Amino acid sequence: MRAGKEEEVEFEDIVIGDVLKLNYGTQVPVDALMLRFSGSQLKVDESSVTGETDLIVKCSIYDVKAGTSGDPDHEPDSRFAVLVSGSVINEGTA
Repeated sequence: MRAGKEEEVEFEDIVIGDVLKLNYGTQVPVDALMLRFSGSQLKVDESSVTGETDLIVKCSIYDVKAGTSGDPDHEPDSRFAVLVSGSVINEGTA
């Protein structure tokens, strides 16, 4: 999203302020703060970046501010609202 309009851009053309829509199977092109997601949970494979093989359940920055993480096994923490460049969306849409 740029200037309120949805458009498709190449990864190298992404700039600060762009709002990205990331679907299942998409590699996260840049470090990003998650605003919202659809689906029951957003799960991300960060193994190529961190080496951690478990899928990471993410939450939006608004969930963190409200004190809910979207996962009963995790306390709300701002690090779960960050999408790391190189990781892959495994479940849900961000």
